[in-house]
Amino acid sequence: MAVTATLQQTIGFDPTAPYPVDVIGVLADNAYPVGGYEIDLATLLPNRTVRSVVPSALGGFLPVWDSANSKLMFFQANYVAQGNGPLIEVPDQGDLTDVTAQLTVFSE
Repeated sequence: MAVTATLQQTIGFDPTAPYPVDVIGVLADNAYPVGGYEIDLATLLPNRTVRSVVPSALGGFLPVWDSANSKLMFFQANYVAQGNGPLIEVPDQGDLTDVTAQLTVFSE
């Protein structure tokens, strides 16, 4: 399987305004790659210059946008015997089936 990213909504009175806000839905898969899923914003949002991406989770994992590499990374709690540790990236080939996230994209 592969990650699926789709444009869900363009927010604003005029979607062609100079500063549109877009919402992209991301459905993860059963083979998370270390370093994150590559999301091609240039294809999803042609003729836009992306200024900021704010991820939000819908499924218990913390999504983080890696703007340098255009990747969506997922982190999870690191439970250890002596207490809770810091968040760690989901391991290679981790199963994120049915995990969804949204990317709120600010651009011009």
